[in-house]
Amino acid sequence: MPGLLKLPEGAQIRDAHGLELDSKNNIYLTYGNWATAIAKPNNGTDRNCLIRWDPDGTNGQFMTGGGDALCSGLPHGIRHAVEDDKEYFYHANVGGEIPDRKLTKTTLDGTILWQINGTFGQPALKSYRPTWFGIPPSGPYVWLVDGYGSSNVYPFSRDGKWTGKTFGGTGTEHGKFHTCHAMTWDPRVKQMAVSDRANHRVE
Repeated sequence: MPGLLKLPEGAQIRDAHGLELDSKNNIYLTYGNWATAIAKPNNGTDRNCLIRWDPDGTNGQFMTGGGDALCSGLPHGIRHAVEDDKEYFYHANVGGEIPDRKLTKTTLDGTILWQINGTFGQPALKSYRPTWFGIPPSGPYVWLVDGYGSSNVYPFSRDGKWTGKTFGGTGTEHGKFHTCHAMTWDPRVKQMAVSDRANHRVE
């Protein structure tokens, strides 16, 4: 169906990792561009990282509320959340080769509500490359998976405060992970599910 999900004019995608739907079934893509890329900065002209299409896959538009503050580095995971009847996105940025590994909460157009950039108890920066948030439908916490780094899971409050706790880490036994790439709510069992990629399983 080549007529669907056409990119807006000027889009230059380096990596495209995350797709989400909002409550109206609009389609969102988060991606890394080349203009704000870490490996080869200024290698393109597109400075965006969030696109929305209508539910039928047409009318692609850049969501520009976050600008470079959202898009620099390497955007990776995006997760939709509904809180007090309002809709948000949680973004995880793996950052590439320098420490631009920021976590961001935005409105649907990318407008930043909070953004944090740092490490959270890891022994070294190279051990931290966050890939995705997991968002339960209710409760005070959201969960960040450090998929390309420590294989830890970090609980955060919904206002962006780390709880000071972690669990997981690298291993093959239950409760450990090896590239915990993403995390999501499973309504069938009312638990959070981690895609434990290199262990070829869901925990």
